Amino acid sequence: MIKHIYTILILTDGYMRLASFNVETMFERPSVMNLPSWDDGKKVLKDFDDLINLIQNKIDSEQIKKEILQIMKRNNGY
Repeated sequence: MIKHIYTILILTDGYMRLASFNVETMFERPSVMNLPSWDDGKKVLKDFDDLINLIQNKIDSEQIKKEILQIMKRNNGY
């Protein structure tokens, strides 16, 4: 159950930015850090890094989509 959600509004350079976040989960230990071994955690963190790099790619190709899906399947969609 979410108890504390904060919303902030920031005005900079004529732009408005709105952000909402749940402060209860901000300081929870990521589940990847609770895996049986560091090697298991490193694999997940590597996949996360690869996924972020693929998503930020300006060119959207079938190969990139395929790699994203492989990473998602390998990590049960999380």
